[in-house]
Amino acid sequence: MKVITLEEHIESKLLTDEINKAIGKPTLPDLSKDMQNYMQTSLPTPADMQDVDNRLKFMNKYGVDMQVLSYGNSQPQNLDPKVSVRLCKLANDELAKVVKGHPDRFAALAVLPVGDPQAAAAELKRAVEKLNFKGVLLKGNFDHKFFDDPFFFPIFKMASDLDVPVYFHPSFIPQNITDHYFGNGEWSDVVTGIASSAGFGWHMDVGIQVMRMIWSGIFDKLPNLKLISGHWGEMIPMFLERLDDELTNYSGLKKTIF
Repeated sequence: MKVITLEEHIESKLLTDEINKAIGKPTLPDLSKDMQNYMQTSLPTPADMQDVDNRLKFMNKYGVDMQVLSYGNSQPQNLDPKVSVRLCKLANDELAKVVKGHPDRFAALAVLPVGDPQAAAAELKRAVEKLNFKGVLLKGNFDHKFFDDPFFFPIFKMASDLDVPVYFHPSFIPQNITDHYFGNGEWSDVVTGIASSAGFGWHMDVGIQVMRMIWSGIFDKLPNLKLISGHWGEMIPMFLERLDDELTNYSGLKKTIF
């Protein structure tokens, strides 16, 4: 059996340096010192994320035949389009070099400048047709808008036309949501930070995004559109029957939810 893993993040030193030049800081929200320390001591270092040789050694050791690579935190998706259009092209070109060096071990998902949906659609077309990428990964949301907003429709129309999937990946949720659901003076900022991100909040947020996509009717407009939702479906599978029972009759959708 061939083992292919999908959510495998990578970084590019050149891209990270260019992001820092463009905006003067990493692409992360403001975090407490304790949360910054947690991330620095618990997560892979940038050097680890950039090291292709060690990645291949890990894959060989644990029987991973292929990884589908994508950018994680150090990526330009949500930057101002004035810089993100250029930086996303650079990011995809850098990722294509890694895949080209080991085409039997790596494939890739594109990063797009979602603040300019027309440019994003054009870059997705380039990434698939010229760079042989397998789809796109969209991280979190943009400018407090979920991706069901009609503003982003050109991206999904292009994905449908190209017959490639859109992978929804979590990202940090707004601070007021973090405070409301996960904050408590009785525990540390680290507990709040983890609970609102990888512990629970990220997955709740992406699950809501997936449901919003369904309710928006985009699958009626684009029946060929394919979404991938990781982390056991971001909580949605266990609620599908209930969502169908409660919402299908009122949704106006051509197909049932479940």
